[in-house]
Amino acid sequence: MPGMKLTEIAAWWGASVATIVFLWDIYKWRRSGARLRLMVSGDMEAYGHLAALLSPDQTLIVVEAINVGNKKTTLTHLFASYYKNW
Repeated sequence: MPGMKLTEIAAWWGASVATIVFLWDIYKWRRSGARLRLMVSGDMEAYGHLAALLSPDQTLIVVEAINVGNKKTTLTHLFASYYKNW
């Protein structure tokens, strides 16, 4: 840019880089910690020794919880309710 001093260019460059680094740190902070991905599959059937424990009209719901975050976590509770009619 015509008329800009080298110090002004350096100041703008430093401010731009600092802003990008600051935004990157915010992004990393928001994404850090334990993050669970939960997958639920309903109307499953049991096979093998588990099938012998269930009556033929019963179906299973499979719940899979995976930690995709960067910190350890412990899943302590899983609660489920089933209603035939609301």
